[in-house]
This record gives sequence, structure tokens and C-alpha cells, in this order.
Amino acid sequence: MRVMVAQACSVLMLAVLQGSVAGRGMPLDLRMLSLVSPQSQIVAGVTATPRTRRQGSFLLFTIANRIDYEDLLALAASDASLQIDRLILTATAGASNADAEHSVIARGRLRPDRIARSGEYPSGVQEYRGIVTLGVRPFARERAYFRRDRLLAFIGSDLVIFGTPSCVREEIDRFLDGAVAEPSLVRRISLLNGEDDSWYLVRSPGRQAEFSSLLKSLDEALSGVGSGEGLLFGIHFGKQVEFDYITEYGSDISRTPALQVAMSRSFRGEADGMEASVRVVRVGRRRFENWLRQVERR
Repeated sequence: MRVMVAQACSVLMLAVLQGSVAGRGMPLDLRMLSLVSPQSQIVAGVTATPRTRRQGSFLLFTIANRIDYEDLLALAASDASLQIDRLILTATAGASNADAEHSVIARGRLRPDRIARSGEYPSGVQEYRGIVTLGVRPFARERAYFRRDRLLAFIGSDLVIFGTPSCVREEIDRFLDGAVAEPSLVRRISLLNGEDDSWYLVRSPGRQAEFSSLLKSLDEALSGVGSGEGLLFGIHFGKQVEFDYITEYGSDISRTPALQVAMSRSFRGEADGMEASVRVVRVGRRRFENWLRQVERR
């Protein structure tokens, strides 16, 4: 799985990320998180807010995620009423780029019938455990990266999954089997600032050092991001770009008062003698945008 850090920015994105959330930016969507496999090595969540629409960008960490995201928007472009409120992107490394598993889960106002009519699906309409899926062949622009067909699946009228077949089918399984969101994932994200516009988790040991190095190139203070349980941080767009990340916590940190204290932005709490600390690093918008351009050229 080739890794990149890039911004996702397009006129179409600005049109479809039309969330109505005006206050706190990142209340957890447990329904979406419940679809995420515990084996996912890279997970990112984005919520549409007035801030993200003005900024017009968020980070994508793998080429596969970027391709899935752009292709989903292209497939959905014919739906003028499309509105995406939240995104979750997942990736799991394989033996090669061709074997990597990845998906994008989107929630919002969707018209499955209109989107289904907008494209050509050479693999035809398929059914998996009663859920209709559509086979999508790689677009010409991305065939140098991968050649496998992907699946597009709709869960009701407000949730769509798009990605590699095994990844999409596992997420459908989790939905139909009533799986709950991974407790450790929920616990860790909950410790971040509730006003974050996006969050990012990297728990592949082989990738953490790479991502840590990239973040450190933005600001030396970000060299502390990462722990034995993975690299996790959130981003909030204000007058400056704020990165917040967990530096220490124990296995029982989900108990009060640690969780409540962290969510109130005190960034410190204790549970059973274990301490949680969430640090905030602020960088200027211009510096952040220059950093994005630099790492995108890597």
C-alpha cells in the first residue's frame, strides 16, 4: 500500500460536504464506526462543518483512499441533491499495492437510484446478503495503480460504501450482524477535541515512523505523536490549524472522570491511577498549506 499525504480539495467536494453542524464538529457517529474493521490499519474521519467548507481540504494518507474518494464523487456527480455529512476512510496493507484493502464510507442525503444510473457497471448488479452492490471498474486514470474492480453498496438512503470487494463485504457483514464499534477506537477518538473537523489513526507499526516524520516536518512539537497503540491525532480549523493528540493513557482510560475531563478540553484526567494527556499544537494556515504542497510532491 503506497502511502501519501495530500489534501483533498475540489469544487465538487465543496458542493457535497454540506453538513449542517454549526457547533461541535466531531460528535462520534457510532453507526459509521461500527462498520470499520478492527484490522483496518489506517482510519480517517471527516465531518462537514462551515470550517471544512471554507478550508476546502482535508488529509488523505494513501493513494487508494484518494482514488476511492475521487471516484465516489465522480460516480455521484449526477445527483444534484447529493449531500455528504461525514466520511470515514479505511485502508489495510496487503503484500503489494494490488492486494491492499481500502474503502470509503459516506453518510448524508443520497439518491441510490440516480447514482446507479449514472455510471457503467461492467461487473453488473450483484447481491450480497440481500444488499445490492454494483461492480465498478477502475477508471482509465488510475489503472497504473490498480486494476481490480471495486464494489459500490448502499445501506438505506443515507449510507454508501465504496471500495475493494472484500472490504465492502466485511463492512456489510458488520452492518447486518449488528457489530458494535471497536471499543478501543471509540475510546481513543473520544479523548480528542470534540470540535475537531477530522481525525486520523495509523496503527500499522511499519507506517507510524513514516507518518511521525511527516508530522515532525510540519512542527517539531508534533514529534510526540504516536504510542504503542498507534498514531492518533485530530485537526481543527480556526484562525490557526490546531493538531491535538494523545500522549499517554491507560487501558482503562474510558472510565470517568478521564473521558469527561478530556472532552471538556482540560486535556488531562486520571482513571485508576493512569493519566491521559492531550496536547495541542497550533500552526499558521500558510505554513500548513505549504507543508501540504511539499509532502504531496514526495
